[in-house]
Amino acid sequence: MHPVCVECNAKMNCDKNGAIVMEIFQGDKPYKLWRTDMYKCPICGFKVITGWANQPMAEHWESNFKKVLKDYKDEIVCKF
Repeated sequence: MHPVCVECNAKMNCDKNGAIVMEIFQGDKPYKLWRTDMYKCPICGFKVITGWANQPMAEHWESNFKKVLKDYKDEIVCKF
């Protein structure tokens, strides 16, 4: 099922498969990177993240985490 915009009563369309979101902790410290799907309302443009991967693509304790952050920094669509 696709998400539905409650304001517009419209089925949201997939705007990007494999969007990258950053999970943060202690205010602003990068913790994990996740792949998700991003949906967008065709009427008002509201966006929602859904369809999370089963596991993060990178975690803060991994030796290559800083490199992965640097490589994907321009593709991160949101932080939470």
